[in-house]
Amino acid sequence: MTPGTVAITGASGFVGGHVAQRLVADGWQVRALVRRPDANLPGRVIAVPGDLSDSASLTALVAGADAVIHCAGIVGKVSRAGFQSINVDGTARLAAAANADRPPRFILISSLAAREPGLSAYAASKRDSEQAVISHGDGLDWTILRPAAVYGPGDRATLAIFRQWRAGFMVVPSNGEQRVSLIHAGDLAAGVAALLASGRSSGETFEIGDRHPDGYGWDHMAKAGGLALGRAVSRIAVPRAILMAGATVNLAAHGLIGRTPVVTPGKIRELCHPDWVCDDGPMAAASGWSPTMSINDGFKDTVAWYRNHGWL
Repeated sequence: MTPGTVAITGASGFVGGHVAQRLVADGWQVRALVRRPDANLPGRVIAVPGDLSDSASLTALVAGADAVIHCAGIVGKVSRAGFQSINVDGTARLAAAANADRPPRFILISSLAAREPGLSAYAASKRDSEQAVISHGDGLDWTILRPAAVYGPGDRATLAIFRQWRAGFMVVPSNGEQRVSLIHAGDLAAGVAALLASGRSSGETFEIGDRHPDGYGWDHMAKAGGLALGRAVSRIAVPRAILMAGATVNLAAHGLIGRTPVVTPGKIRELCHPDWVCDDGPMAAASGWSPTMSINDGFKDTVAWYRNHGWL
């Protein structure tokens, strides 16, 4: 697909920012939905005021676009209703707006969590957001992308883990048998660009990680994190029952003051799930994409960015 105009949501966020920056570099004219006039957007990105609750602004965003990339969404710290409102209803409005005239390519950045919707409200909302796109499948040229755990420059979600490694420890479930795929945000952005360039894969769902066989265990991640930070990292194994009890108390305490905590029982169920390993061969075959960042290089790149920006 020749670069033209692409509409993107979430461009002021972590993943969306990397995707927008890559598309600008590839020659796309990038138009981004923004809630605030002071939104931090990559250079040469055109701002379209509005949000996912405003159908009029979504219509303006996608008008005449050759492609739509939906990156916006909520990961945590909201209620089940909040996940529904933003991740599901917002996706449905965007898909409807895109399908109203000359349907563009539509790529939904979902999550590997959608593979296990019963684990948490977040995972359920990501599966439901996929169904919201599929329901417009008769007219919409859609592709769903399920990234593994994304990390990289600008990511606040994994910052707490890097801070643990800096302190020399890593808290993990005591059974310690989980396997996780990872992907650097730059490689994810390159994957999105490759899907657009290929012009293929309509109506398909792909998983995307860094193509490391069988993913990573906690020891491998701790070793790579320690290498990036220049120190040894020890595991602190905590039984699942204790992790769940702590999350339940945390949720109840925050509920008394009307807030949703970062650590919830759903997040503990996600953490303890044994298999978050991607099958990213189909994605590579369909698009010609391949990752460039190993875990060691990716963690070093992330640590360097955190330090340069005073986060670590």
